[in-house]
Amino acid sequence: MNARSATALLVVALVAIVVAKLVFHVRVGFAGFKYLIVLLLILVLFGWIASALGRRDPPA
Repeated sequence: MNARSATALLVVALVAIVVAKLVFHVRVGFAGFKYLIVLLLILVLFGWIASALGRRDPPA
């Protein structure tokens, strides 16, 4: 997963959360919402690290 797809995944996830809250009136506490955002940011960070490591390979 590269940084672009990770960022796209983050945006899609946040939009899905907001839409779910608006449509279904999902009750998510602020602490739970913050935890979810932190989890997504960690996933994005891992995506960036993986893509950076993939780019660091020496050219053949």
